[in-house]
Amino acid sequence: MKKLLCLLMITVILLCGCNTRVKPQIDISEKYYYLTSHVDYGRGSTATLLHRFNVENGSMTPLCPDPLCEHSEEAGCPFAGALNYTVDGDTIWFNRVLYNRDGERVTVICRYDIADGKLRVLQEYKDDGYTYVFKFGYLWKYFTHENPTDKDISVRISLEEENFDDPEEIDPGKIPFAQVGDVYYYGAFGTYHSPATEVYAMYTDLTDEWLVADDMFSMNFTYYDGFLYYIQEGTLMRVSVDEEITGIPVNTKETVKKAIAAYFFYDNSLFYLQSEGDDAEVIGWDEFLEEEVKNTYGGKIWRANPDGSKAKVFTETDGYVISKSMLSNAQVGNRLVVRYGCWKEKQRDGQTFRAWRSTEGGLLVVDLNDGSYRAYQVFDE
Repeated sequence: MKKLLCLLMITVILLCGCNTRVKPQIDISEKYYYLTSHVDYGRGSTATLLHRFNVENGSMTPLCPDPLCEHSEEAGCPFAGALNYTVDGDTIWFNRVLYNRDGERVTVICRYDIADGKLRVLQEYKDDGYTYVFKFGYLWKYFTHENPTDKDISVRISLEEENFDDPEEIDPGKIPFAQVGDVYYYGAFGTYHSPATEVYAMYTDLTDEWLVADDMFSMNFTYYDGFLYYIQEGTLMRVSVDEEITGIPVNTKETVKKAIAAYFFYDNSLFYLQSEGDDAEVIGWDEFLEEEVKNTYGGKIWRANPDGSKAKVFTETDGYVISKSMLSNAQVGNRLVVRYGCWKEKQRDGQTFRAWRSTEGGLLVVDLNDGSYRAYQVFDE
């Protein structure tokens, strides 16, 4: 009788499939975990999957808490196919692209509460040419294009209120890169005010007309300690802003550093990658792309004051080619998570080529207090 009961219990478990209500048995606090998405080729899947990476011991595990799940889109894992995501405390919002029962391509907006292991589908959108991004506590839905159309309208939805039935429309259709008080800063590419080849900055408080920030040409902005930072033609610039009044730039721009590829701020310091230009070491030949591969940043992370003064090498890695994917969301407490590259084989027309993959070698965890680092090869060979 006991043997029969055991067999029945095992059968029930196997029939349950991927149970998204399984409570995680690990601590996923900001202190230890960094979320990333990558294609888990080792499982035979071709879809990205959200993973949690422990910056203390280098372990990488799927975010899905179900131990019986195969963690692939083909097996129906609800965390497979994730594209964009954002984290607020113990809650993760993410969107995934899949095909519904009618064979239509749809974008699904999901919410996962880590504490109780509960996953909810908040909204489903049919594929209509729009892109979905999480930013500043909102889901932004915008139409990607170079020329204005009747679809040039953004929609933003509060993640706190989850007002999917009553979204707020914003004209024109862009998503902001920085927020200063009630003012948003945008990078625009050839829409209302310029030819399709020109990049320029815009700002608005969403209640008034859009204004072009004079002599600022960038697609990305970061606000830090009273200044708006942006990269313009490889040079890191900044302008002072008055957060209490309007957030609109109030004085002339300053040059911070040249040949900058990526940067972020921590503990009143500027950390950045700096291109070595023609002096960069050549590390090999990419047979697939038929081009030289260089260690563009010399494996170095630099540190300076926010105005660019007193710059010095903070970390110099030994043989690791750092990717420029060093962004502010790669910071976990006093750790920085940086991707590095590697050589892999790539197929084309039945031939095998040696190709460089700039972000697939693994992850470096850098201590932002002393510059020490550890390397973890967490991605598939």
